[in-house]
Amino acid sequence: MDIWKNIGNIASIASIISVIPVTLSLFILVTEKRNRQKNLENIRRSNPREKSCVVIIDVGDKDVSMRESVESWMYDQPEFKSYPKENIFHVSYIKIVTESDIDDLLKKIRAVQKKVMSKGTRHIHLFARGPLALSAMLGVEFKNCCPVIFYQRDTTTNKDYINWGPIQRPN
Repeated sequence: MDIWKNIGNIASIASIISVIPVTLSLFILVTEKRNRQKNLENIRRSNPREKSCVVIIDVGDKDVSMRESVESWMYDQPEFKSYPKENIFHVSYIKIVTESDIDDLLKKIRAVQKKVMSKGTRHIHLFARGPLALSAMLGVEFKNCCPVIFYQRDTTTNKDYINWGPIQRPN
């Protein structure tokens, strides 16, 4: 009988002690999630003029260039008001893209990426129009350089662009 009493006491002590690592793990999880969210928001809200470049990738069969609409929208925004023109890069491929055109298009994009990175860029503001496969390829191409903040055309107004935040999200 004394054995079961001792086992009961040991089990009570073990359960009390196990509360400490569980509480510590919960605290670490909550603070880590909060830090990731702050990091994501800091990237999204970063000053666009602080060592950043704008990359406009315009792919499709429309004759209207996306560059003019992006630049007019940018210069209407307070954070982009005095953005230098030499930090705006444009890749234009105005035709219907097929799988045989992708390699040529990616060469153009990589050339622009090299120019952007040679300027010591810390953030890229990416405006893109094109097929879905191109979007996936852009994510892969820009993944390992620096934070890339993606902007997409607002479908409700068809004039503005919406900041969707960085392409690569913190875990």
